[in-house]
Amino acid sequence: MEKHTLYKAYIKEKKQKEKNDKTIKKYNLSSDKNTIVINQNSNKIIKFLSLIIDVFVKILKLTIIVGIVGLVTIGATVVLNKELLNYILNFMGG
Repeated sequence: MEKHTLYKAYIKEKKQKEKNDKTIKKYNLSSDKNTIVINQNSNKIIKFLSLIIDVFVKILKLTIIVGIVGLVTIGATVVLNKELLNYILNFMGG
């Protein structure tokens, strides 16, 4: 059995680490054992679902922004128009 000097052990460990790093990089893996990596370019179903989710999120954001702008516009109109403000206050007051 061959004795490993400190230098030989260091070189062997370094080569093993480089090999592991190359494998992680080549296959797009994560170095953390609790992490799952999904490669979107290889699976067409995942690509399609990702596209649908992105479109849905953008439509939802647009709807929320349009709603906020509409409510702000109505609020500004009510505050600036005295007659409408009095009508709404009387309506809410009963």
